[in-house]
Amino acid sequence: MSDNQIYLQKAIEFIREAGDILLQGMSENYSVEMKGKSDPVTEIDRRCENFLKEKIRSAFPDHRILAEESEAVDNISEIKWIIDPIDGTTNYLHRFPYFCISIAIELGDDILAGVVFDPVRDELFHAVHDVEGAFLNGTSIHVSETKLVSRSLLVTGFPYEQGDTFYKNFILYKHAYQRSHGVRRTGAAALDLSYVASGRSDGYWEFSLKPWDCAAGAFLVTKAGGKVSTIGGGKYSPYIPSVLATNGHIHHEMLDILNKED
Repeated sequence: MSDNQIYLQKAIEFIREAGDILLQGMSENYSVEMKGKSDPVTEIDRRCENFLKEKIRSAFPDHRILAEESEAVDNISEIKWIIDPIDGTTNYLHRFPYFCISIAIELGDDILAGVVFDPVRDELFHAVHDVEGAFLNGTSIHVSETKLVSRSLLVTGFPYEQGDTFYKNFILYKHAYQRSHGVRRTGAAALDLSYVASGRSDGYWEFSLKPWDCAAGAFLVTKAGGKVSTIGGGKYSPYIPSVLATNGHIHHEMLDILNKED
């Protein structure tokens, strides 16, 4: 077993245990704070993140950790775990069953492994650098074969802050909605990307993302045969806050729609 597969195996073990924390927490009267006007963080976010960090430190004490709700852990290793304890916290807060936990393991510019877990549906998406393809509960998945935006189901997200980017995306939403079967706004970027990877949707775009929102999910899309770029069409990185992920067939058409001059 390669080092990457060992990391993946541990990530799957940790993320499933963390999923139990989320499910148990849904029945609790937990505390909630607001990081912004519409950006909540719950006691369960922090409990899940602390659990994951403790597990990673115990198994790989020299690895780095980048997490949403706490300071980054620098270390001697160049390997970094990028974790989101609850992607879709607003959904979780309202008991709306569309949220997940996301883990990506990174070395330099490469993602070594990515895992996204939806504990409500017990759906675990994963991919690893040295194994071809992406998987859902151990079964191979692939992006859709839809060739045209007019036959596509699309997904997007909106930033928490209602500034210029927020309103710009309303205009893009209108353009995409008029050209497609429909556009959904579901509220969990990592799960949205996993759905593109598994062919449940054909394309997804969003601005103002952080690495923990998209590193694992974007990796899944590429491993499942899709294409990922910035919204402007540039080379994608989880550290660039915009992403367009598609099945590949509709990518150029989506770039035209999202970069249309008004």
